[in-house]
Amino acid sequence: MKGTLRIWRSSTDGLNFADDSSHDKGDNYVTRLLKLIPSDILALYIFGQNTIPDENVNALLVFTIVCSVLLVLTRMQLTSEGGGQSPQWAAIFISLISFFIWVYSIGQLFVKLGWHEKWIATLMMAVWVFVVPYIYKGDLKA
Repeated sequence: MKGTLRIWRSSTDGLNFADDSSHDKGDNYVTRLLKLIPSDILALYIFGQNTIPDENVNALLVFTIVCSVLLVLTRMQLTSEGGGQSPQWAAIFISLISFFIWVYSIGQLFVKLGWHEKWIATLMMAVWVFVVPYIYKGDLKA
């Protein structure tokens, strides 16, 4: 499992006219998108959110923090490679931002705190999902 979410940059920039086997392929747009949106933690969060009683805002806030910590811990493991490569901290930070944008978009916690605007949440999520794979392209394969 170690390194399964590590993001790799293509060894070529721009157009490449060589055949596909002559260079290392990096992660494409969709692969980077899937690796930077923490669907595992979001599934856990949605499960917890639906389990916690509606009137218990503090429990939901604590659970959100717990999910954030779990996201960082799992991403540290899953973005580091054997051989001493450190985690991809930029990818971890982007995944954490992704998590908070999704939590805001889901709305339950922020509605209860009085900090939710549905139109802002919708635009924020749409722009983030489109832009995030362009923000971070990973490391070059050695």
